[in-house]
Amino acid sequence: MEHCDSSLVRVIGLSRRLNLPAAWLKAEAKAGRIPCLRAGRHLLFNPSAVTRTLASRAATETPQEPTAGAMHHDGRSASAQVLSLVHERLARGTVAPPGGGATQRPEQDIS
Repeated sequence: MEHCDSSLVRVIGLSRRLNLPAAWLKAEAKAGRIPCLRAGRHLLFNPSAVTRTLASRAATETPQEPTAGAMHHDGRSASAQVLSLVHERLARGTVAPPGGGATQRPEQDIS
């Protein structure tokens, strides 16, 4: 049986750990594109599961050129930009490839 990190964090803790926008992570979770658990009004995330999901998406989706300026409010272009960031971090080894093996910076979840 594979060892699994069973710690759960709120969206702000996940955002800090992955260095990704909390609003984007929340939107992806609500759309069902990243795994999460609902506890009342809170969304809880297993960072390892989310990292694997994002790494898998980044590996299979072709990154698009980011547009000039800030992220658009359009969900698709924001997703494309964030997945492009995940793709770059996957190439640098700072996000786990599908199947695990990530080097992640330590995090103190204060959420």
